[in-house]
Amino acid sequence: MKNPVRWFAGTLFISLFFLGCTSVVRTDLESLSDSSEWYSIVIVTTEIESVMDNPEAYAGRTVELSGYVKERSVEIYNGWSFILEDARSNSINCYEWEFNDADLTELEIVLRQAMKEDEEITIVGKFEKGQNIELESIEARGQTYPTDKPLWQYE
Repeated sequence: MKNPVRWFAGTLFISLFFLGCTSVVRTDLESLSDSSEWYSIVIVTTEIESVMDNPEAYAGRTVELSGYVKERSVEIYNGWSFILEDARSNSINCYEWEFNDADLTELEIVLRQAMKEDEEITIVGKFEKGQNIELESIEARGQTYPTDKPLWQYE
């Protein structure tokens, strides 16, 4: 071994590259296969109507939905939520209990603008029984806003 530092750096780089990569797959429910367990994150892209028509198939899955903000509620101690509605008036409740305090004002402005200007937004979150979605992120105007509280805020 001529240069142990170079060997160590190369091994570290390869390890971090292959082990540190998170594989995210976006698919629809029909294409979801048994091999999806190999991926770190599987996001099922669908429509609100499909989720409402077949809630058992989507229960516990991370879904991506698009729609329009129709109502919103911000309660600092109880979290915040809004109703996402599609063009055919199908709606679903989206909420976040453990939100990022630093981004709440920015998210509130984004949701308010989307509601006022009737702009479509896209959300990613876990579908739960009772037809609720616990949010992971919101995409509006080409920007993605994470909704989960970062670990450093739990201290």
